[in-house]
Amino acid sequence: MKTYFKQSYTILLLFVVSTTIAQNRPYPQQMNWSGCIKPNNISQATMDGQVSAYYDYWKGLYLKPSDFTPNAYYIQGENTGGSGADKGTSEGHGYGMIITALMAGYDGNAKVYYDGLYKMYDNHRSSINTNLMGWLIDANETGSGSNDSATDGDLDIAYSLLLAHYQWGSAGTINYLVEAKRIINAIKASNINSSNRINLGDWDNNAYNTRPSDWMFDHFQAFYNNTNDATWTSLSSNLYSIMNTVSTNYSSTTGLMPDFVVGNTPVPAAANFLEGANDGNYYYNACRVPMRVVMDYGHYGNTNAKTHVNKMVNWVKTKTTNNPSLIRAGYLLNGNNIAGNNYQDAVFISPFIAASVCDVSHQAFLNSGWSLIVTLKENYFSDTYNLMNMLFITGNWWIPTSIPLSLEEHQNIYNENKTILYSTLYPNPSLDEITLLIDKKANIVDVELLDSTGQLLESIPIISSEHTFKINLAQYSKGSYLIRVKTTEGVELLKLIKP
Repeated sequence: MKTYFKQSYTILLLFVVSTTIAQNRPYPQQMNWSGCIKPNNISQATMDGQVSAYYDYWKGLYLKPSDFTPNAYYIQGENTGGSGADKGTSEGHGYGMIITALMAGYDGNAKVYYDGLYKMYDNHRSSINTNLMGWLIDANETGSGSNDSATDGDLDIAYSLLLAHYQWGSAGTINYLVEAKRIINAIKASNINSSNRINLGDWDNNAYNTRPSDWMFDHFQAFYNNTNDATWTSLSSNLYSIMNTVSTNYSSTTGLMPDFVVGNTPVPAAANFLEGANDGNYYYNACRVPMRVVMDYGHYGNTNAKTHVNKMVNWVKTKTTNNPSLIRAGYLLNGNNIAGNNYQDAVFISPFIAASVCDVSHQAFLNSGWSLIVTLKENYFSDTYNLMNMLFITGNWWIPTSIPLSLEEHQNIYNENKTILYSTLYPNPSLDEITLLIDKKANIVDVELLDSTGQLLESIPIISSEHTFKINLAQYSKGSYLIRVKTTEGVELLKLIKP
């Protein structure tokens, strides 16, 4: 049955008409995040090529057209709790929707695939909260109301719709922004429990159950930025507190999280709580945590995130004597090996490599880790999560926020040879410090920070011939601000956000 799906996909691909659609953020974006590093033993262009090649490999194996619904797609993958004939899960669906939104520009059919994945979600609503996705796509693609939800899939689906909105705009057949907010509100209603934790699905009525791999701090910040609902920042704050409690009491030297956390006073779940003997260990759920946490540092500068992932990376470097190939598939929270973990798996390796971008002291580990993960090709779960880590490490997973000015919109600034000059702010939004990069061809006269009405707040000191500026926002309240760059060639305004 699975072989048939692979063969039919190969045939159908021949009839996909290229429908290249304009993107606002075409791949590659090559973002640089304040305080973070990238592999420095290889060029950005080479890394981008490795990611796009891995995407081609991934798409060929796992992105499948529906056998029953025209123009619908799904991500073929194994699951926990279903049968071997099942097609996929909401978890994999969310991954695929994020990946296709980020690869637009490289893949001229990315929007076709994305909209097709949305269509499959739309046909597979949860039996409990119909704004969420049923967790399973079975062999017959049984439709809406057949299954309840899984929190991780819905978080990624909602987040992907924000990416789609900023990638393609929401004026087409699918209003991505409206749909994102609808699902975000549904997650708030069904998945944030009374103890201000994120639960396991819309079926889970326990006040304390939570899964650390669902602590998607970067997503929660994006939800807040696009809804102005403080529920999401409050949730993040509480989950960081829980992470700190678990780490202090159970993984003080490693920072590792268990697959599941339970109880009023948060503790690792007992064996066989939900999935198996390793429910209280660092296993096939919790292995995703390092990337979910480090993204909150890379994208938003959250120092809590850096503290946690730095501990994890320092531990794993010691555990493996700085050799990423020695990372194994599962650990006790104290860092000891679990029985049967003596093999490589990308879903355990690549999140640690992504986490190592948090500090320059991890440069050598990051370099060797990157060289390893681009070669790992295993199965749906490992390959898909590996690709997501690769997108983050290379700066090609951007923040879903206001569309940056295009080069055409920067044409008020020229040098004498009519070369367009432009500046970049990152991370944007930012909680405290933002970096401003000004084109080195510009002759800088003044750099100013303004409030949203254009009133001058401060002038940024100019160091002779300096084109990189650090702007401290700590003293300013949440909101929108402007950076005014004055050069001998003209004046440029850039918008920034402090969430």
